[in-house]
Amino acid sequence: MLARPALATAMFWTLVALVVIQLGHMNEHAVQLVQWLAGVAEPSGIFGALFDAVWVHLVYNALVFAALAVVYLSWRRTETIWRPSTRGALAFHLVFTVQSYHLVEHVAQVAQYHGFGVAPPPGLIGVVAHPIPAHFAINLVVTALLLSVAFSFRPRPRPYDAPEGPRAGGGRVWGITRPALAKGVSWVVAAAVVIQLGHLNEQTVQLVQWLTGTGAAVGILGALFDVVWVHLVYSSLVFAALAVVYLSWLRTETMWRLSTRGALAFRALLVAQSYHVLETLAQAIQFYGFGVASPPGLIGVVAHPIPAHFAINLVVTTLLLSVAYDLRSRPRGDQTAAVGIL
Repeated sequence: MLARPALATAMFWTLVALVVIQLGHMNEHAVQLVQWLAGVAEPSGIFGALFDAVWVHLVYNALVFAALAVVYLSWRRTETIWRPSTRGALAFHLVFTVQSYHLVEHVAQVAQYHGFGVAPPPGLIGVVAHPIPAHFAINLVVTALLLSVAFSFRPRPRPYDAPEGPRAGGGRVWGITRPALAKGVSWVVAAAVVIQLGHLNEQTVQLVQWLTGTGAAVGILGALFDVVWVHLVYSSLVFAALAVVYLSWLRTETMWRLSTRGALAFRALLVAQSYHVLETLAQAIQFYGFGVASPPGLIGVVAHPIPAHFAINLVVTTLLLSVAYDLRSRPRGDQTAAVGIL
């Protein structure tokens, strides 16, 4: 038998693992949707026939449902050791419901395929919509709700983190109260995560297009955003936002719970994004200053820019997620030294 705090911690990390796995699965569906929209004969995502089988989808969704059920039931049994969140509770109920339907959908597909020989099986939703965009939408909802749950729920602090004395971190920073600044920074980090995940998805599609030789590898949004100056502006804005968050964190450390891992990820993230800005700046100079049509940047000297930039964005996204999961405002009255929440 697990002690309640240990159970809460285990369930939290199970939830984190679910988010990471579902993000990968969502990315696969996004690529499949792009392939379908582009008129690819057999849109099967990045991994093709390796995982695009009816029974694989059923097993995957059954495992996700089972993990969610364990976390959900554990949460209901240990509500007193979780930080309360109305939004998180609603998202938890909804994601459990949506994933339940998702599982039924794949059971129907298996029955249609193996029982009646329907290929490809439309499932239940296929009666009213094409399965590819429909399943993309279902997975998008599940992913969004999972992220909401993961960002909303945290185990309560251990006894040695309990609030003591008056609220710490009084006064103002840049004319803003420390608690307000801490809360604002939390939302900036959350927004940065969402935007960067979208950007990474774009880079992933571009990588797939490059690997498969699908014409111009310009991602989902094509020439609308695949412009040198757009990439420079985007990376600069991300760097500026991260710099503000980093400086705010340094000025308000007593207002935060941050693990050693999170602090390391924060610094590594700032370094990685600094290099990313230099990379896009070099591309802008090559393109506008020297007329290089497809500017390789700095890293293009040793690797092709598309997989190289995908790798850079993957590192930035991973570090950003690590920071987002570790960086949390302290509860009122807590003036203990900065420690991790787990």
